[in-house]
Amino acid sequence: ARGATDASAKTQFEALNKAGQAKQWDKLVTAADALTALDARVYAAYAGLNKYKALVFGGKKAEAAAFGREFVAGPLHDDEGSLNEFSWWIVDPDGKLTESARDNELALIAAERACELSGNQDAAILDTLARAHWRLGHREQALELQKKAVGLAFGTDNKALLQKSLDEYLRPPEPKPDAPAAGE
Repeated sequence: ARGATDASAKTQFEALNKAGQAKQWDKLVTAADALTALDARVYAAYAGLNKYKALVFGGKKAEAAAFGREFVAGPLHDDEGSLNEFSWWIVDPDGKLTESARDNELALIAAERACELSGNQDAAILDTLARAHWRLGHREQALELQKKAVGLAFGTDNKALLQKSLDEYLRPPEPKPDAPAAGE
């Protein structure tokens, strides 16, 4: 039975990858669902992340939001690394998402759970949580978390990368243009 599952999984992985490369988002969702159906315990995290991405890139924002919340509460709930990866994919300043496609609230939920699982002692996860807060306009929370992340960081390269984000958060906010007065 395991051999048949592995063979089917290989077929679904190939279909998932092919659909992703071709940007055939509906086919990618179908392949991700089929892969999860084979063995949710083994494949749900990988397939779910790909399904979420396909829904977002396919312009199905409401469906992506609903699935994302189920995904975080279900298969990812006790996997701090996958929760962090998922959250970072949403908030990554160098990522592929447009601002309108980002679900920063979902990223916050995933990052908070990852931090809870790590005992708030993982610099990378704290960095992700800080970025989620930053994107939501929670400047003070972002600063506090990023300072802690910098303090926990190992290695000069990692510390410098986290410090770069902290420096960004420390810059004064951009002034907002004045709204025109009534009748102008």
